[in-house]
Amino acid sequence: FDEIYNKLLICDNIDSDPILKSYNHEEILNYYKIKKIKLHKEKHHKSDFLDKSIPNAELTFIKAQRIENIKNEKSAIESQANFLLELIKRAAEESAQISQRLDSTFPARLFDSINENISSTSINDRLIGIQRKRELFMKFGIIKSEDTFIPRKFSNATLGKEYSTVLNLYISDALEKLSPYEELFEKINLFVNLLNEKMLAFKEIKISNEHGFYFQSDNGERISLSNLSSGEQNQIVIYFDLIFKAKQNSVILIDEPEISLHVAWQKEFLDSIARIQKLNEFSKIIIATHSPQIVNNNWDITYDLFENNNKNMEGQ
Repeated sequence: FDEIYNKLLICDNIDSDPILKSYNHEEILNYYKIKKIKLHKEKHHKSDFLDKSIPNAELTFIKAQRIENIKNEKSAIESQANFLLELIKRAAEESAQISQRLDSTFPARLFDSINENISSTSINDRLIGIQRKRELFMKFGIIKSEDTFIPRKFSNATLGKEYSTVLNLYISDALEKLSPYEELFEKINLFVNLLNEKMLAFKEIKISNEHGFYFQSDNGERISLSNLSSGEQNQIVIYFDLIFKAKQNSVILIDEPEISLHVAWQKEFLDSIARIQKLNEFSKIIIATHSPQIVNNNWDITYDLFENNNKNMEGQ
């Protein structure tokens, strides 16, 4: 009767529960009234661990049931792919606005800087740097292609002053046009590396300015997001939310990250979280887990709720 009684206490619609419908509810309730048995609230002690650990900060909670999106029919991972797509579009729009502003003022700014002394070596180094940056952005699918041609290298001949001034200003503008992608690239780079390095077998993640992200098998076939294993989906959802959605200085709460996760992945989990923490600079990360593999060799940073709750009860 204990389990049925507790279900009666919290059930809003008894008819919706086939187990409760099969019992005589009045008989169960009367049984507890006669025996004078009730829930002992004094047995449930509130731990002060969270009060001490969590400052007044914004919270990000990653729940145990994370791969389903209750707001719509899409899975959480499909919603995340769309979320990344929107981030890429937003960066592209911001870059376009910067381009429009810089292009319209280019002639005036060129005349203002005509007397600056710029070395051809400095220009060549900056051109190589911006070329590498563009190639990285294109590799991850953030930008489609180079907007304009930039020569990779000049001859040893010294550039004329006029050419140096024009190219120097052009390079500065090109870097500013790419600036909206900088932070997004850092996050995408970490996201891709965590997945491809540690957990994806016979497949890899691809970033796209048309799909956000998708997965491709080793033979080049595209894999539906829904065909990923539950362990892969759980891990991807956690990493994505922490990297792209959680804010700097926020407190992160993660419930049971070990769900459907291979033991090898569990042992790598805290290392991956540390890399995300380094990038996003969270205030604190608190993880609720039943898995010693998640803890791995980090018992010094754990807090045993069961053990400490027993100590509190013994002290009363």
